[in-house]
Amino acid sequence: MAATYGQDWDIKNLGNTCAKEERVFKDGEAIRSRLIYGEEGYEREDYTLEAWNDDLQGGALSYWTAVYHAPAEKDEKKLDPNDAEAMLRHYMEKGDESSRNIIYVLTLMLERKKLLNETGVHTRDDGVKVRMYEHKETGESFVIPDPELKLAEIEVIQLEVAAELGWMPPKGHPSLQKANETEAAASESEEKVEESTAALAEGEASEAAPDELEEGAESSENNPESHS
Repeated sequence: MAATYGQDWDIKNLGNTCAKEERVFKDGEAIRSRLIYGEEGYEREDYTLEAWNDDLQGGALSYWTAVYHAPAEKDEKKLDPNDAEAMLRHYMEKGDESSRNIIYVLTLMLERKKLLNETGVHTRDDGVKVRMYEHKETGESFVIPDPELKLAEIEVIQLEVAAELGWMPPKGHPSLQKANETEAAASESEEKVEESTAALAEGEASEAAPDELEEGAESSENNPESHS
């Protein structure tokens, strides 16, 4: 059964029976899965390899080969604020529009960790680009709208997410303030060293100039040809 988190974000669970043959999948069995867009939004269907055909493939927004694993009993766990996947599920469940960018960046982070694998991209009638992912361990399908952020925007949100997950101190934290002060002091010291070096070089040049003039005058006196 699908876990639906609002209109935009969705997680589709891996089914345990073939949508065509209605046969229960065996643990470890290779199957074919697809996502389609129906009257109720995105729908996932899973099939045995024998039941899969070109018509099913042609009508899919996204399709892929998966391996069915019988679900194991899980104990209820509290939300771990340091767990990016738990935070992603938490934000998707809330379905808050203001979390759109954070949800997308968390998805990218899990994709880089190779926990999520992109299986397809679909552009809706309203022009919104939607990316579809498969969870490598659970087989779930994640439906994530792409806010089409710029690289600079993604980097800023990554810092916000890292701070919220406790991977780095939040903005305004004393440790960050101290680090900024240290960096500023180091920068000021470098500027002073550069100024001192420049002043020293200028002073040496000034002292050298009279000596050079004096040497030039002596050279002229000792060289009669220079006066002719």
